[in-house]
Amino acid sequence: MEEKYPLGWEKVPLIKGEALERRFTFPDFKTAWRFMEQVAVLAESMQHHPEWENTYNRLVIRLSTHDQGHVITSLDLDMAHRINRILLSMED
Repeated sequence: MEEKYPLGWEKVPLIKGEALERRFTFPDFKTAWRFMEQVAVLAESMQHHPEWENTYNRLVIRLSTHDQGHVITSLDLDMAHRINRILLSMED
């Protein structure tokens, strides 16, 4: 049975464990940075910090619960949903 993840997110293997990953492309660096700032505030409030890579207008976010052995937990799923809502709020 195929697992369901939040829209746009997929499970990817890590060297040790797994993560939820989503790739984003924004119109420019400023927009990508504004999105990253909002995700950073979310991460601090949840005390759950993503791994991410940013190059100009492209961003990759990986979510994995490190203290559970780099596995995908309900915390990662919740954060992915919240990140999706941030993205939708920017599109308004």
